Amino acid sequence: DYPYSKGSVITIRKNQIQKFHQSNAEGCIFIFTEAFLLSHLEYESARVIPTVFNELLFDQVSHFNSEEFIDFQNLVRNISSEFSREIDFQSSGILRNYLQIFVTQIYRHRLAHSVRNFNDKHMSQFLQFQELVEESEGERKKVSYFAEQLNITPRTLNTITHEIIAKSSKQFVDESLMMKIKRMLLNT
Repeated sequence: DYPYSKGSVITIRKNQIQKFHQSNAEGCIFIFTEAFLLSHLEYESARVIPTVFNELLFDQVSHFNSEEFIDFQNLVRNISSEFSREIDFQSSGILRNYLQIFVTQIYRHRLAHSVRNFNDKHMSQFLQFQELVEESEGERKKVSYFAEQLNITPRTLNTITHEIIAKSSKQFVDESLMMKIKRMLLNT
């Protein structure tokens, strides 16, 4: 359960288990595939996609102040309006620019309100580790396997994981496997 109120923006990364409850809340839902975002964003914005939507790195609810939220609502209206228009030569470029702003505003807000300061090299290695774990098809693999795939020692991988998410590499692997099992049970 995420606490939300007027001004909240909630993001959900792919393959996450979510349950929505009946509510009187009003809002919009945008569903983007990672491939869609990567193909529609410039390099710098596309580069932050694995970070900005990652629940291990940032809270998934951003609470915008009134002024920020009005700007964000206007952006959402513009995106919705452009999607509902008849597609013409300019549509793709306009949507690309709106999406650029959409992702950048969320990322900027999360960075400004984050208490963590990430080492770029370690972040990159952690994201590679996370991807390897998620692609491991539910197989139980040791931390040493993942460290070998990343060409680092298990101790270095553990240091990186602790720095980024304050957990051991083994804890992360075990929790990821449990989430994968829960997803599989829910989808059967």
